[in-house]
Amino acid sequence: MTTEDLITRLYGSGGKLVADAQRPRLVIPAKLKPLFIKNKARLMRSILLHDIPRRTEAFRRQLRTWAESGRAGDIVPTLVLPNAPEPKAGLCISCGTKVGPGIWRCDTCRISVLNALAENPQLDG
Repeated sequence: MTTEDLITRLYGSGGKLVADAQRPRLVIPAKLKPLFIKNKARLMRSILLHDIPRRTEAFRRQLRTWAESGRAGDIVPTLVLPNAPEPKAGLCISCGTKVGPGIWRCDTCRISVLNALAENPQLDG
């Protein structure tokens, strides 16, 4: 199972990574705990837990600006960290770190984007 699969299952089952600057942590549904215990080391190597709060907040700000622009019915904007390099194949579209073939975002940015989307009240119906 890839880290992308783990993240997808976590968020799809109601779990999440709490982007708390003092104590970022995973909230794992009981039914997924055995899977995450087995894969925790690999997952923790692939994400920068301490940087998720900063990235989540940067993406939240972008989403708020986008929602306030009156274009909330349009496609959600590409969320990019300030000072990220221009997007190109093999690099995370949000931060510029190296990613594998066919991957758009690193795991840290993927979690941060999911958090920003889930916690942005301007995107509610």
